[in-house]
Amino acid sequence: TGKRVGKTAVSGFIARTLKEIASPVIVTMGRGGPPEPELIEGDRFEITPEFLVKLAESGKHAASDHFEDALTSRVTTIGCRRCGGGMAGFSFFDVIDEGIKLAESLPNDLIILEGSGATFPAYRADGYILITSAKGKLDFIRGYFGPFRVSLADIVVVTMADSVSEGRLRAIKEAVRSINPDADVHLTALRSRPLGDVLGKRLGLVMTSADALPRAGEWLEKLGAEVVCASANLSRRGLLLRDLQAFSGIDAVAVELKAAAVDVVTRWALENGIEVIYLDNEPVNVDGKDLREAVLKLGRSILEGGR
Repeated sequence: TGKRVGKTAVSGFIARTLKEIASPVIVTMGRGGPPEPELIEGDRFEITPEFLVKLAESGKHAASDHFEDALTSRVTTIGCRRCGGGMAGFSFFDVIDEGIKLAESLPNDLIILEGSGATFPAYRADGYILITSAKGKLDFIRGYFGPFRVSLADIVVVTMADSVSEGRLRAIKEAVRSINPDADVHLTALRSRPLGDVLGKRLGLVMTSADALPRAGEWLEKLGAEVVCASANLSRRGLLLRDLQAFSGIDAVAVELKAAAVDVVTRWALENGIEVIYLDNEPVNVDGKDLREAVLKLGRSILEGGR
């Protein structure tokens, strides 16, 4: 239902989960996507910091969603560019048609169409998962074209549910159920998941959100790391460079694969002989439910053709 709701994190989680029963391919659409569909075989080769820097130096947006999905989920991804977003969520321009044709030519048996913010592909899908933030405006659910999106949803994933009041969460669930009483609502928190070993390492932590920074640091320290430096300026290059220059005494830098993660953070780390550990954000239920089982149930119903 908007930007910064954890869409790519949840999409990666969905792909990793569905790998248990299928061979998924993700088709993404984003402002930083390639002008022609770009295939990344994330299940065939390791995406290293050095590889991503070379991509950035060639002029590509190496932190685009299809690279992040390939890195965090180890599945095949196809990146597509889009521009604009209409009121109903359909973009002004995109190359998603070509991307889906490419996906359909592959031997994979399940295609995950990943939207971008409030924009999503203008295709009739077999199943829908809506992602919204507990911090977002209720009007994004109850008003505008929120009811259109909610009415399509089989599953509604509410992220950042650990940072708002119980009253707020009740209001969100009531808003969803007033539109689509059959939607399976899951209240989740986004937990940092390092894609490398952090045990015993002194880390510099770099993220896009100042709100998420303390929780991510706490979780990394529970995994045995020591966070000694931190920056929430991943999407502000000037401030980010200033922060990095002040980092000292670290063994590795832990960073989300977003914004300036490659062209600034990764390049800086490699030039200074510092290890790069990319971070995923994994949705974890805070309501006693099981999002993984819900995704598997939806995936099975699609694969069995009973929809």
